[in-house]
Amino acid sequence: MTRSLKLLAIGIVASACSQPVGPPLTVSDLVVLEPLAGSGIAAGYLVLENHTDLPITIEKITSPVFASVEMHETVIQDDIARMISLASLVIERQSAVVFEPGGKHLMMFDASGEIAAGVPVTLEFHDSANGLLTVATTVRSRAGLQD
Repeated sequence: MTRSLKLLAIGIVASACSQPVGPPLTVSDLVVLEPLAGSGIAAGYLVLENHTDLPITIEKITSPVFASVEMHETVIQDDIARMISLASLVIERQSAVVFEPGGKHLMMFDASGEIAAGVPVTLEFHDSANGLLTVATTVRSRAGLQD
């Protein structure tokens, strides 16, 4: 019986050691560009990384600074670039999705107050399986950047 308990303890320790350390979803390289003069619409770029062995679905992104945040993707149709809204986004297991100019990106509408370089912005990533991930950044100037 003691041999069985030892094997059970070894199995528990081994499985605990194989569990991933850290959050299931991370956000890196988050950049929010200030709105164009008079537009009130900001753009956001980032990398979302899934550290689990299951897909993660981002169902929505919110911010206390903006009335709405939408995920968009630029696609080429009939030689014309068009933005389409993404209702949700699946990040496959052990992979990353890059939001960048000319591809997937965030559109942030109707800022509450003046949004300019240096203003802090919080984004909340909603995922029913893993909960809420909140990240903060500061708005960056568009000077020298293309989006």
